[in-house]
Amino acid sequence: MSGEDISSKSSYNEAGFKMQRIDMCQQRISYVNHNLLAFYNEIGDYGYKIKKTELENLKSEVWGKLSEPAKKNCLQYTNMLDSLLKTSPVFENKQISSVGGFKKSSTVNHDNWELFKQVLDRFQEYINELLEEAGYSTFTIDTFDGDPYN
Repeated sequence: MSGEDISSKSSYNEAGFKMQRIDMCQQRISYVNHNLLAFYNEIGDYGYKIKKTELENLKSEVWGKLSEPAKKNCLQYTNMLDSLLKTSPVFENKQISSVGGFKKSSTVNHDNWELFKQVLDRFQEYINELLEEAGYSTFTIDTFDGDPYN
């Protein structure tokens, strides 16, 4: 095969797959949003952790189009959420003495939960703004090559 046989433009367009990934992330967020404190066996984690992960996935999808200040803000949000999970856990585990020995009990720390949820909600709003700015939440047909997904 000579160099003349190679096209200078790829016929592969990742945009459709990117939109599918974005849609899947948004579907999972919508699915767990009704009860972020529930454990979702089919996914294998609590709703609030699933939402955090999906927001990070959305951040990754838009990352290449972000300005340096926007990237810095995203990293601050993810670092803050990670820190809250370590220092201010949503669930507190306790051992309760009972007739048959000790039983494990888990309760929600409402102050920690409210703080984590507030930061998580702000992160979601910020990610939604970034998706909008990048054009991933709107359908545009006014493009150079007529491809609405670019």
